[in-house]
Parts: sequence; C-alpha cells; structure tokens
Amino acid sequence: MVYVGTTGGERGPAAGALAACAVVLGGVCYTVATAIGISAAMAAYPAVFGAIRGAGILYLVYLGLKLINRARDTTPPAAALDATGRVFRTGLLISLTNPQLATFFLAFLPQFIVPGDGPVWLQFLRLGLTFNSCSLLVMLTVGTLTGAAGRAQLGGTRFRQVMRAVAGLAFIGVAVRSALAVLG
Repeated sequence: MVYVGTTGGERGPAAGALAACAVVLGGVCYTVATAIGISAAMAAYPAVFGAIRGAGILYLVYLGLKLINRARDTTPPAAALDATGRVFRTGLLISLTNPQLATFFLAFLPQFIVPGDGPVWLQFLRLGLTFNSCSLLVMLTVGTLTGAAGRAQLGGTRFRQVMRAVAGLAFIGVAVRSALAVLG
C-alpha cells in the first residue's frame, strides 16, 4: 500500500493505478500457488519460506534506504510514461517477496474452506480471487487519490521529499517488524 501511494503521489494517478495492478498481480500469483499447493510445500520446507522472507526483508530495506536517499532530491520525477515498466516490476517484486501474503493464504483462507463444498483447490482459488478483487479496488483508490493529491502538488518539491522520506521509513519499519517476527 505504501508503494502504491508513493508511486501515485510522485508520478500521478495512472502510475499509482499501474502500481496497484502489479501489487495485486503478486497476490493473484500467491492465490494460484496456494490453490495448487506450493505455499503448503513452503510451509513444509521452512528453509524455502525463510529464504523468501529474508529476500523480502532485504528488498524492503533497500527500497526504504533508496527512498530516504531520494528525499533530498529536488529534481522533478521523470514522466510516468518513462517509468511504467519499472513501476510495474517493482510493485510485482514487492508483492512476490512479501512472505506475509503466503502466511495470509496459509493461515487465514483455510478457515473458510467447507468440506464437501467442492474441490479444496477451487474453494481456495475462489476465496483468493475474491480477496484480490477487493484488494484491487482498495489499491486503485489509494493509487489514484494519492496521484490526484500529488498532481495538485506537482510543483511542490517539499511534498515529494516528505512523501519519499515517510515511505522509506515505512518500508524500513515493515522490514524491521518482519525481522523481529523471524527472530521472536
């Protein structure tokens, strides 16, 4: 959500919407993986889950430090069209390296599986896609609203600097929280 909001605020509503779609696509990938049992295999092999979690933590720290470093930058951002591929790739990578998504699908969705109500994989798929559809609506709203706010302040260098610093600190905070969960 932080990535979607920051992207929208810096690059406009279209880039915010693109970031939202990328993040949700990662959720759809986890949905399909859970439905076919890959997430269950990760739970059975904690080293795989640990490696994904570690990669996600390191990537969040990297993004956070990069944003904090860019907070001092006073140059306007590149046009949204110049960065669309990067916006999409970054959003997808953030989502795919987020071990909390796998945990969510493994811990939360099974509670809503009804024995005898059809194949378990189909129930997982249905529940996961419903969750991702709702997430898409929320993320699109965040991306476009922050994009509109950023567009209104487009000439405001200070607005972009503060947004980058806050987003960078948020990414590092989430990484620290995840690392503490691993250690605790």
